[in-house]
Amino acid sequence: ERLGGGRKRVVEQEKFHYTKIWSSRVIDSDNFKDQRKKNPPSIEVAETKTWEAPAFTLGGYSLSPNLKSVKGPKREISRKVYKWGGDPKPSHDDRKIGDVRVIHNVVDAREISVLALQKPGRILDKYVDPSTKRNLSVVRNGVVSLEDILESKQTSQKYFAMLMRAAGFAMMWIGLSWMWQPLVDMVEFIPFVGGLVGFARDVGTGLAAFVLSLITIMLAW
Repeated sequence: ERLGGGRKRVVEQEKFHYTKIWSSRVIDSDNFKDQRKKNPPSIEVAETKTWEAPAFTLGGYSLSPNLKSVKGPKREISRKVYKWGGDPKPSHDDRKIGDVRVIHNVVDAREISVLALQKPGRILDKYVDPSTKRNLSVVRNGVVSLEDILESKQTSQKYFAMLMRAAGFAMMWIGLSWMWQPLVDMVEFIPFVGGLVGFARDVGTGLAAFVLSLITIMLAW
């Protein structure tokens, strides 16, 4: 660019900013633009481990492994940061690439309410409906009455059924619309006619999908 008989040279330089974060996996830094920010080649991430109590009891009953998956609130009991190389350091120090943070959490014993199948030997196991193969067991934190558990189960099943019906209607509408798409493509180049045919296609297939969805729901009821 000439200014006053001279030349002005404009040099643009790209700058890249990388934020250091704690990650449970090794972040691939091979494609970083600034190769000075690469991770150490031998960096590793500690594996997350969970230790479970050998037995879960509820009153005088034992819970089967199928019911042990209920999660409760976790409580942090320790937090340590280790320098790259393994030396411990206070957690308030500036973290460096390669540092490792180890956090220990514990789930305390608590009261739960269970709706399950009672087996011989005072064992509670999940109950699966033989006809539908659906798990009907319920595990709730705290003391919950049987009426509240059943009401909650029925409400969740109702919302699930509504979601499946809406998804079925949407899929049927989309399928019918695609069937009539070639007709819309044939007249799309004609002003006004293309839009009118497309609108008629959407309304007609929507009504057809609605009626067919009602028939399907009544047959499956």
